Amino acid sequence: MLTSEEKDSIVQEAYALQQHQEKLQDQTILPTLSISDISRNIEFIDDETSYINGKVKVKLFDQPTNGISYVRIKANLKSLPEQHRIFVPMFKELLDKIGTKNYKYDVFNDKLLNSTNGLEVSIDKYAYTGP
Repeated sequence: MLTSEEKDSIVQEAYALQQHQEKLQDQTILPTLSISDISRNIEFIDDETSYINGKVKVKLFDQPTNGISYVRIKANLKSLPEQHRIFVPMFKELLDKIGTKNYKYDVFNDKLLNSTNGLEVSIDKYAYTGP
């Protein structure tokens, strides 16, 4: 049980918090960005193309990411048999929730999150008729 003084103290602290939260904040201290801060010129980034095992095309783009690496893997599913395509959405949902041959899911997930921001899978549907 709270004493009368403790109850009064809680009420006073709640009132002081409410007063502070309702007070207008100094918005001039916030960083701002306007359209004029953004260049209208498109900056094209050079890429380096190489192949893994002479088969898998890899494109590298040097970016100022403060030493953080970002990886995007794309796979063309054109050759995936029609009867297996119904499983693609399920694969998308489960890929970041599976283990490996050597690690159960929870151990693998801990290892993954110790050095990355996790694994995200998305599906893009588009038609490409180029070479």
